[in-house]
Amino acid sequence: MPTITFWNTDGNATAGQISALAHDWNTDILILAENQVATATLLLALNRGQKRLFYADGGESDRLTILTRFRPGRSWLTRDSSGVAIRHIDFPIGMSMLVVAVHLSSKLWKKTEDQILASTRLARYIRQAEQSVGHTRTIVMGDLNMNPFEVGVVGSEGLHGVMDKEIAAEEARVVQGERCSFFYNPMWTVLGEGGARPLGTYYYRSSSEVNYYWNVFDQVLVRPSLIKLLSDDAIHVVTEIEGVPILTPHGIPDRANASDHLPLVCQLKEYPEQAYDIQ
Repeated sequence: MPTITFWNTDGNATAGQISALAHDWNTDILILAENQVATATLLLALNRGQKRLFYADGGESDRLTILTRFRPGRSWLTRDSSGVAIRHIDFPIGMSMLVVAVHLSSKLWKKTEDQILASTRLARYIRQAEQSVGHTRTIVMGDLNMNPFEVGVVGSEGLHGVMDKEIAAEEARVVQGERCSFFYNPMWTVLGEGGARPLGTYYYRSSSEVNYYWNVFDQVLVRPSLIKLLSDDAIHVVTEIEGVPILTPHGIPDRANASDHLPLVCQLKEYPEQAYDIQ
């Protein structure tokens, strides 16, 4: 099963850094937000000296760049809209998945209410894609510009992401008479001193009355049918590329030399053969 890497590069990361990140983690699907490197330049860097080639996804999303190791013909564009790119990918083992790449608008430009409504719209796009392909083997990965505990992520009309695998395994709950499907959100484990550092994927210090400092804006969420593909160490917040730190000496993302966001890697396990019929 694939390794998926996401990085909001802040328009600053170089082709060399992006290529090295992909090769460090043996990436199969590479998703970039705010990328300013030309696709042709990225492909040259990614494919230099490599036996397994990367291909441009061919989508037209204005906020996302997607490159994969899967040959054209194994990935179908389901949606490209502002900040959301959905692909139906057929893996060589004969099982397909929906990969939802996301870059929602920043808190710097949007109000909380705007973000909540954007989340409900994203959830609708996902449901439409699942209905179209006839299954819910769906993974969402990207910069939500919200933390795991915010209404747009946990709300039943939004992504409905829960921190507990056992709850997510119930698949859905009924709210006001309607069945609302769950996502499992493993990113809760990054929050707080109980987890390994860093304590988030994005750091922001402000003079506002409420300031979290560390935020987990970059997230991975999976439908219940894919939980078995996530081991306890499946999710990685990357802090160095080819052994070079992308944190400052103070332990926060090095915006000057890399990006204000840290990359996120999701390594999926092989899909159990007996689970192929899960919807």
